[in-house]
Amino acid sequence: MTPQHNGDPVLLILQPPSFLDDMPAAVRLFSGLLLFLLSWVSLSVSAQETVASLKDGYYFVKNARTAENALYIGRPRIPRQLPGAAFNKDPMRACWTFNTALPFPNVFEDDALFYLFKVTRISDDGLYTFQNVGSERFLACTEREGASLPTIPFVFDDAFFYVERDAADRNYVNLVSFKLLDRPNNAVSASEHNNGVVMANTADWGARWLLIPVDDHRVRR
Repeated sequence: MTPQHNGDPVLLILQPPSFLDDMPAAVRLFSGLLLFLLSWVSLSVSAQETVASLKDGYYFVKNARTAENALYIGRPRIPRQLPGAAFNKDPMRACWTFNTALPFPNVFEDDALFYLFKVTRISDDGLYTFQNVGSERFLACTEREGASLPTIPFVFDDAFFYVERDAADRNYVNLVSFKLLDRPNNAVSASEHNNGVVMANTADWGARWLLIPVDDHRVRR
């Protein structure tokens, strides 16, 4: 069961049962059901191996598809015949360097800040946000097939991702959308054919990521 986005941020702190005492019966019933469903989601996720020990901080995010690459925020270059090409003019989409090698920068400043993400844990069971340092926008999921992931200026449930150990290679992690948790294509993945970063199955090779920590002294904002 996936909580639906209604335009308001999803609060991860649930009201204690005592808050329900003064509510009408119908509201108490609905609130109790909502608490149960959110608890069920949390339990189902805890059965997977999430990385709840990841420290908050700056990270260089690298994909398994090539030896030297990076996740960044920029303009996708998806062929016009593909559905995701409709967003090629948007300069604030998730991309990866694709066929351009990008070694780990010694210093992150100016344009290099668009290749850097501030990762923040928002729950004890491995739920995080990924804020791009250069754009100050948050990575978000999308339900549009083949479209590069958008970014958003504020934290909504679209921007919540579980960091899970990859089932095939534990050196890598999957970034699994909280909002799309019950969908088959719920993981952030680097496209095999272009610089787009799309939603795909966790079994997809492009869904494997390395999160490389970056010391604060390397970041010049």
